[in-house]
Amino acid sequence: MMDHQPELYDDLQLGWNAWEELSLSRIWRHDGTPSGLLHSEIREWLDLNAVVDNESRVDLYRTIKTMDLVWLSLRGTKLKDKRGNASSSNRGKKRKRR
Repeated sequence: MMDHQPELYDDLQLGWNAWEELSLSRIWRHDGTPSGLLHSEIREWLDLNAVVDNESRVDLYRTIKTMDLVWLSLRGTKLKDKRGNASSSNRGKKRKRR
């Protein structure tokens, strides 16, 4: 067990709170793996929480999305690109030829 728990920088706290809240409504696939948070869900959260400044919206969106991608990669979840092709957190690693 860790003696000292990691702490978030103050400027990331809102992003963490948003990510936690959005994660509660995360869609889980039939195989038991989680899907990533959708752009529309994050945008709706920003609207509902009156984040109106464009720079703040962009920064917060990026923070939430990055936290989600890290969480998914730590779980070993394969992500799908815009074309529906599966990829994993092993990007950049060479594959063995058979």
